[in-house]
Amino acid sequence: MDVPPRLRQQDQADFERALTQALASDDIRAALVRGARGLDRASLRALARSASAEIVSAAADEYGEYARLRAAADLAGPLGGRPREEGEGRRDGGLLSALAVFAPVLAGATAVLCYLIGSLLRFFARSERHLADSVTEVAWSAAIAAAAGAVVGVVGLLVTAARHRSAALAHAEAAVAHAEAAEPVPDSLLLAREAWRAALLERGMLPFLLGRLEPAPGGDLPL
Repeated sequence: MDVPPRLRQQDQADFERALTQALASDDIRAALVRGARGLDRASLRALARSASAEIVSAAADEYGEYARLRAAADLAGPLGGRPREEGEGRRDGGLLSALAVFAPVLAGATAVLCYLIGSLLRFFARSERHLADSVTEVAWSAAIAAAAGAVVGVVGLLVTAARHRSAALAHAEAAVAHAEAAEPVPDSLLLAREAWRAALLERGMLPFLLGRLEPAPGGDLPL
């Protein structure tokens, strides 16, 4: 849907609303039934959009007041703080989580490897039994460290998850508080918008559409 020329993007909805109301009015429907120009609603809608500058100019005073009050409200309204940066905390939490998972895996792999080496030394090099026993002890120590690391890792992950959940709740509460603290739209701005809509419909849209449907005085049809 094209934006009518000389009309701000945020006012497009008001223009389309007035156009829809005008096309649904009794006067326009009666003129369409008479069919003096052979136009239909789609043709009228296209004509109105192409002549939006002419239609809007009929309500220029009301639109100017509405635009002035809107600009003043935008300047006086709360700017709203930017969300707190949490990237650093997330990176730290991700690093701790990775270590909590990686450390027990590494210790477990070390335990398995040392146990295999110790078993092979005990089987193939009976003269190196002392070395095999030492390697096996290292394997058991690594296994204990892996088990302890797994427990610590699980606890750490639970703590990190709880911390993130608390942070998410705090962020949601802050967003709600910010929304509640936002200033309401001034009544004067609402009244100005309604005045602009009414003028656009009554002095701009309806006369334009009727002028395209009804013969001009003297029997000539408008161009």
